[in-house]
Amino acid sequence: LNTDVAVDPGFLPPLIRAVDDPQVAAAGPKIFYFDPPDRLWAAGGRLRIRETVTVELGRGQPDGPEWSRPAEVSYLTTCCLMVPRRALAAVGLFDPAYFINVDDADWCRRALDLGLALRYVPESRIWHKVAASTAGSYTPVKTFHTGRSNALYVRRHGGPLGLVSFLAANLVTLPYAWLRELPRGNGRAALAKARGVLRGLTDPLPAPPRID
Repeated sequence: LNTDVAVDPGFLPPLIRAVDDPQVAAAGPKIFYFDPPDRLWAAGGRLRIRETVTVELGRGQPDGPEWSRPAEVSYLTTCCLMVPRRALAAVGLFDPAYFINVDDADWCRRALDLGLALRYVPESRIWHKVAASTAGSYTPVKTFHTGRSNALYVRRHGGPLGLVSFLAANLVTLPYAWLRELPRGNGRAALAKARGVLRGLTDPLPAPPRID
């Protein structure tokens, strides 16, 4: 559970009930922005191979019936994630090679590869203390580690075609990001992401840690 969240008093029991199912490796709540509090930050998520490897479902949308049904998803964010010990024993621990971001995507992919499920639990609700209008997360430090971690993920899980797709997506999106950020005086954030991608393609990538 992140430290920058507010939780509904009853957020925990639905998550516990969800992971009582031995086929469920992890469960995650419906997550709203703290401001505005009626807009979704994540209603589960999905994995993909592009310039970034995760998509939070429902991001920025108002709550509604579409987001109020439990669902099996391919990605859950560690903003709030219930993981039983048996799943950690089966899947392994979160991989510190990623440092910032994408360690949750990597763990989710490894769980799915074992035939386990990831469950979105809308009865559980929390509010993430980031504003929907905030653009301050696009900084050189953040973008470097985002680029690096996404490259590590694709190396481990994407295969040759996934790696080609990832590189092609970055060749398109990074120049656009640089042009977008340049008038804001933030062009170095896009350059930092490019350096991060290169680092992620060349850094050592040992096997994920296991529980002994």
